[in-house]
Amino acid sequence: MAVKSDRLPKLAPWLALACLVVPMFASYFFDDMFSTLSHLFENPSLLELGWNSADYGLYTSGYSVLCVFGGLVICGMLLDKWGVRVTGSIFVGMMAGGAALVAWAITSGLAPKASLSVAYVGCMLFGLGSEIAGVAVTRSIAKWFKDGPMAFAMGLQLAIARLGTAFALVISPKLVAAKAPGEIYSLAETARPAFLGLGLMAAGMILWAIFVAMDARFDRGSTPLTNHGSAPFTGRSLSGAEGDALSGAEGPARFQILYFYDTDCAKCKIESPMLRSLLDDKDYPVDVFAVYVGREEDKWSFWRESTFRVKAPSTNVIHLWDPDDSSDFQMRYGVTSTPKMFLVDPSGVIIGRNLDTDSLEKLMDARLAALRYDYGGEEAFALLDKLFSTYGAKVSPEDVMEVASMLESRTLARGDTVSFKHLEGDLLYSLAAKRGVGFKEGTSLFIKDYILSRPQLWRTPEDSLRVVGMASMLESMISKAPVGSVIPKTSIKGWNKLRRKGGFFLFTTPGCPVCATETAAAEYMRLAYLKVDMSALERESPELARELLDFFDLSSLPHIIQTGRKGVIKRRYLSLSEHLLFLREKD
Repeated sequence: MAVKSDRLPKLAPWLALACLVVPMFASYFFDDMFSTLSHLFENPSLLELGWNSADYGLYTSGYSVLCVFGGLVICGMLLDKWGVRVTGSIFVGMMAGGAALVAWAITSGLAPKASLSVAYVGCMLFGLGSEIAGVAVTRSIAKWFKDGPMAFAMGLQLAIARLGTAFALVISPKLVAAKAPGEIYSLAETARPAFLGLGLMAAGMILWAIFVAMDARFDRGSTPLTNHGSAPFTGRSLSGAEGDALSGAEGPARFQILYFYDTDCAKCKIESPMLRSLLDDKDYPVDVFAVYVGREEDKWSFWRESTFRVKAPSTNVIHLWDPDDSSDFQMRYGVTSTPKMFLVDPSGVIIGRNLDTDSLEKLMDARLAALRYDYGGEEAFALLDKLFSTYGAKVSPEDVMEVASMLESRTLARGDTVSFKHLEGDLLYSLAAKRGVGFKEGTSLFIKDYILSRPQLWRTPEDSLRVVGMASMLESMISKAPVGSVIPKTSIKGWNKLRRKGGFFLFTTPGCPVCATETAAAEYMRLAYLKVDMSALERESPELARELLDFFDLSSLPHIIQTGRKGVIKRRYLSLSEHLLFLREKD
């Protein structure tokens, strides 16, 4: 509900959208600039660049490499931590830098394989930068159109951005015009679409910089206060619920929430119960100044007793009212509409503006975490390794569950929830690094019984991000290719023959000492096995490599499975070297 005229110009969100859409238009163009020119790579002898179709396919696959292997998750965390302006600037710059590296590789005159390697790295950087920049753009639109046509703005941004693909499909064949048979395409001719893409990137970066300035001004304009250390709320000329004037304070000893609302405001009628529910659930040690901006005392009284009656013992609610507008809170806090919510730290610094209940919860949880626990530390790993060593060379799933139960009995059973979460989280991270069927199957049981089935314990944003998210990812990987399932047929030499008769499949990668040890063990035991080099497969047949990654848990290599006839999986997560050592010790 409006309190005064809105200070944000009506065209400002659309100007911000115009600045945001150009970098994404440039991204789509650069990604698809060679799509209609792929036929040129079928005859590399006519290209001074020297790439063939396989080289072009490898180049395009670079876009997703960093995204697939955790880049999106890590960078998404950075976006949450650093915000749109900082993180977006980094990844818009990475997108442009990757594109520039591709353009340089194409025109450098390097040998085909060398230029391909440089372009592949550039494409990886461009791909990760482009994807995270897209997330930053979406988040920015959600912020600027929070009270407007958000879905329409997002759809419009995506539609215009995708025109970049259409533009590439139309303009690239004109930039690299067809030549007479036998004529060679020079490096400069081949790179024309890339340089046009760089020009669009440059324009996009300029407009992004303009948006960053607009966004910073938007945040500053949300309240006329600056982040000084003085107490932000004096209560001068505001009346308390009992009619007594409140005097100023030297400085708050606790966190403070300033909540401006009106009883006739439709959004306030939604936000107020959500805020009350959050305060009751979390019992934050916080003082809440609930400021009524309306004129009708009866409505204010009813609202205090019904809508916003907080029962949390640690939360102190102070109801305030300024019927004569003598406190000038509208100008001091930029309250042009309701609801408005601010968070102030104990030193008096405003650390959150224009918050909703969800963002307030995240900010409070982060600030109240006195010590951010570091899961998987060396000391914790050493302790868990010592525990598992007592079970001998082969750890069973039951052993894993016994360790988890022992940790629970010494923490949660005694009412110590914090230590329980720390130790079980350490166990999760320790198990993620373990090899062998006992550990892997035990990890699946542990995740189901101790994490995913206990949402009442793992409920904070930190839990969701660092424990529940990790557990869900591990469970998803372990659930792939279970015992009894049938492995697919492939075009890998020797695969289908071994699949038909049964044997061992060793998924490895070069430079891996454990992979070499497992291969040597297979040779020593004279097993019927097939070694699958995943690194070589990703280079030579990216699509097939992706199919195997989707079917098997190849999150860590080597990964060894045993199949029976017709490809039925009998055992997985095997360690042939440990089995060989066990046989020798037995003898």
